[in-house]
Amino acid sequence: MPPSDLGLELTTAPFRYYLRVRYIECDAQKVVFNSRYSEYVDVSINEFLRATGVLPEFLEGRLDFQLVKQTVEWKAPARFDQVLELSIATVRLGAAGRVIDHAAFL
Repeated sequence: MPPSDLGLELTTAPFRYYLRVRYIECDAQKVVFNSRYSEYVDVSINEFLRATGVLPEFLEGRLDFQLVKQTVEWKAPARFDQVLELSIATVRLGAAGRVIDHAAFL
């Protein structure tokens, strides 16, 4: 099924999701563990699907996606109780899929 049949459209404005760092996600210095950044991507993708209205199709199996490549470029530590801005933008939408650009800002 083409993405447009599921209501997926190319948007110019990125979707933004705000996440507060929890204590359990941090080390003894209250800095986020490296592995948690990938989890933050997963959480924000689910919220992106919910916001675009296609989460039911994903849950029912009519829509699926695979993470093909993920690169984490660490610039500064995220810390306990800090609010992170997770930004998602569709940069390419084709008949068989989409390319999503994702960024986290402190």
